Amino acid sequence: MCLAALVSVMLLAPAPGQSAAATALSQSVHAKLTCVDCHTAAAEVPQCRRCHFANYQKTLDSVHQQAVARGDRTAPLCVNCHGSHGVKKAAARAAVSQTCAACHEGVATAYARSVHGRALAQGNADVPVCTDCHHAHDVAGPRRAEWELRSVQRGGLVLDPEIARGALDGDGDASHDPTRGAVSADEYERLTDREKQVLKLVAEGHSNKEVAALLGISVKTAMSHREHVMEKLRAHNRTDLIRFALRHGVIRADL
Repeated sequence: MCLAALVSVMLLAPAPGQSAAATALSQSVHAKLTCVDCHTAAAEVPQCRRCHFANYQKTLDSVHQQAVARGDRTAPLCVNCHGSHGVKKAAARAAVSQTCAACHEGVATAYARSVHGRALAQGNADVPVCTDCHHAHDVAGPRRAEWELRSVQRGGLVLDPEIARGALDGDGDASHDPTRGAVSADEYERLTDREKQVLKLVAEGHSNKEVAALLGISVKTAMSHREHVMEKLRAHNRTDLIRFALRHGVIRADL
């Protein structure tokens, strides 16, 4: 027996606090994996990105990951949505709102009372659920500018007028952040043609994967271009890029 299998057998052997995990793992989509496949080097937190790197990359743009980065210990991780040892396949559409309700009970209750929620409860699977508007791994929050920008793809407003006015009136410029001076149009001209393309697509709300597909480049290259753009424009996040793009005519919003 190989070392990995031996360790797994030892860890999953019926013992206080372990038998439930062993049973759950054996009935999950990871039933053929061993403990050390996820808990590398006895790591406490499972390394989901080793097998699910594409989805992991999406989480880097999510409001959940931003909360984690701020040190919010209540922010959801992979295991909060997918389970830990008893990992199941992606939730059926009818169960999506139930999963989200674990953290967003009030919103889930409001959704259940809506025309969409009532139709879903009656068995109509062809209605929007949480992930249709907020996405699955690159979860977007409704108070962020990029979420408003992407709403055009969902049939909503192009950009909330208040967000656009704030950007054009100087929201997020040097007066709000003394660590970053004002960025001029000249600095936009210093971007390469490819970097300008990436800036426009990112400002429009596209994910790294979508940018890569649209430009015919790898996701890694798209991420590299984005990092260069942020460095040259002294942007701290995607919202800074959106503000710059609005103020300099790279993208437009209906005011």
